Amino acid sequence: MNLAAVIAGPKARVATAALVGVVTFGLWQLLAPPAVAAPRRIAALAKLERGYYFDLAARVRRGAADDPRLGRTVAAAYGDPAGPTLGVLAGVIKFGHGPEILDGVLGGLAGAGVTLGARAAAPPGKHGGTLECGSASFGADSGSYCLWWNTDVAGIAVIVGLEPAAARALALRARNATQR
Repeated sequence: MNLAAVIAGPKARVATAALVGVVTFGLWQLLAPPAVAAPRRIAALAKLERGYYFDLAARVRRGAADDPRLGRTVAAAYGDPAGPTLGVLAGVIKFGHGPEILDGVLGGLAGAGVTLGARAAAPPGKHGGTLECGSASFGADSGSYCLWWNTDVAGIAVIVGLEPAAARALALRARNATQR
C-alpha cells in the first residue's frame, strides 16, 4: 500500500477529524474570555437572598460596577446558621493590575470599620496568579479576608468566623466556584 492510499483512507479521515476537533476545543479553551459567576452554593454555604450580608454584597456589587477597570463583576454573600459567613466579590479585569484594583476594596472595608491584618501568600490553585490571606476584625466578630488575582480576574473573599489558616481553603473554593 502506498502512502497516498494510507493518507486518503477512512481511518485517516477519522483521525484527521478527531485531531481537528481536539485542536479546535483546545483553542476555544485558550481563547475563551474569562468569566465570573455567583453560584447558588460555595462548599456547604448557601447563597443568601436577604438580610444584612445580602444587602452588603449588593452595595459592594454596585460600587464595583462603577470601576472602569473591571468588566463583569459578581458579589454575593453565603452563609449557614451553624457555620461561617462568606462574602465574595470577583470581577473580570479589563485593564489594570489586580492588587491596585483590590486596594480600593480594602480601603472601603477599612472605611467601614473593618480592621485588616497583614496578608500571607498561599497556594493560588488551578487559576494561578496570587492568593493572599490575612486576619480581619469586624467589630466584635473576627475572621479573615483573602485576595486573589491573575491577569484575567481579581477577587476577594471575606470570611466571618474563620481564622486565616481555615479561611484559605474556603477562599480557594470560592475562587474556583466564581472564576470560570
